[in-house]
Amino acid sequence: MRASVLIAVLMTVIMAVPSMAAIYTWEDERGVVNFAEDYGKIPQKFRKKARIVGEDSADETLESESSAPNVKEKPRTSDGLPKEVSPAASDSRKVFGGKDERVWQQEFAMLKAELKSIQDQIDAVNARLAKSDQMSRSEYRILENTRKLLEEQQLAAKNRFEKLSADAQKAGVPPDLR
Repeated sequence: MRASVLIAVLMTVIMAVPSMAAIYTWEDERGVVNFAEDYGKIPQKFRKKARIVGEDSADETLESESSAPNVKEKPRTSDGLPKEVSPAASDSRKVFGGKDERVWQQEFAMLKAELKSIQDQIDAVNARLAKSDQMSRSEYRILENTRKLLEEQQLAAKNRFEKLSADAQKAGVPPDLR
């Protein structure tokens, strides 16, 4: 009974770890930058303009399988956005390294939230491990393995955060956007 409850709790903790899904971004006709995790949630008319967040090359612009063949595209800059941007939109947004300031803020916020989530899970596992006198050897080993897994995920997330920070530094992103 105790082992099944522990396994259920561990499975819940493991499944609560954020998945590394692709995040798509696109700009609508009003100049609003939108984000979605599911490609299917991107409106049909913006699928050709959708890009994967965090990738710098212009090659990652996604193309819809059902796109119209005779539709002419507007000329694009190296970051995949249309060259024609309304003056109001270009005045209110700053671009650093090909990414809008909101994209930088969102990427940093996402990584910080992931790091906090992983740390909270590690703390919960460590709290359970502190009460090792009340559990079986197998439960203890499961918790140890879970902690090791979480620590590996934490290290990977820290590496991604450091890389993003270095990229932001190179792009000249102000510290308040990080």
